[in-house]
Amino acid sequence: MNVSIDATAGARQYNLPNNIHGIISVEYQPGGSSTEPPAYFKLHDHMLDDFYTTDEVYDWLKLDNSASASAPSTILVNPETPADADTYSIEYTADHAALSSGADVLTVPDRHINLIYLYVRWCAIQELSTGVKRNTYISPAVAARCSSPTPRST
Repeated sequence: MNVSIDATAGARQYNLPNNIHGIISVEYQPGGSSTEPPAYFKLHDHMLDDFYTTDEVYDWLKLDNSASASAPSTILVNPETPADADTYSIEYTADHAALSSGADVLTVPDRHINLIYLYVRWCAIQELSTGVKRNTYISPAVAARCSSPTPRST
């Protein structure tokens, strides 16, 4: 998903939409014009000493609120925004809103249906071959050999 934020002069901190899972890119457009090339900010920890001395960096501050399923989050940018006409374009991953009941939630071309079946079968085989279920497929004779290994001759 993508969101465009109108910047405020002198600000470093901006609110983001709820339920963001991760930020992919932060693009800064000075003056809101397309004549200047945009700057792409890099992720940098704001707790490090050099955050405020490094240009074109950001940090994503996700507020952990266990009472809410959609915790708010904030982006912190450096340097502070120089002018009101500047914009930030943020590309991020987030939950998609589900369509209302009765609407087509997902359509898959017929040629891809077999891929879905193969994926479900792969998940089932993976579950059967891991964890506790794997122990049920070991024969008692093999289990006895594994628990008491035969001594090796030198």
